[in-house]
Amino acid sequence: MRAELEALSRDISKSVALLRRRLDWDVALRRLDELDALSERSDLWNNPQEAQGLMRERNRIQASVEAVRQLERDLSDHVELAEMAEAEGDEDMIEEARKGLLEAKTRADRAELEALLSGEADGNDAYL
Repeated sequence: MRAELEALSRDISKSVALLRRRLDWDVALRRLDELDALSERSDLWNNPQEAQGLMRERNRIQASVEAVRQLERDLSDHVELAEMAEAEGDEDMIEEARKGLLEAKTRADRAELEALLSGEADGNDAYL
């Protein structure tokens, strides 16, 4: 595979690893399972405030997990495409794989920045 594609692949892999660490992957998956189970309770909406908080947390974790999984799928798909294109000498497919990896890199960079700015007070306004 060409050097540029390999560099993009490495960068995306590093971002995915950082996102998994920042999310505390195993804990997030367990918590998501817990929240899914809680959200299926028949008495969930007896306390609307608690239910809304639970659903907000569930949706936030679900979105983060899905973003990481999508990046992993895109990385795998585009690397496979690039390898097939290299083997066949198909420059158009190589370019398609490069564009896909660039798009995935942009999303990975954005997700990485969002993960770094996801602390307790990061959603609050700041006055300078």
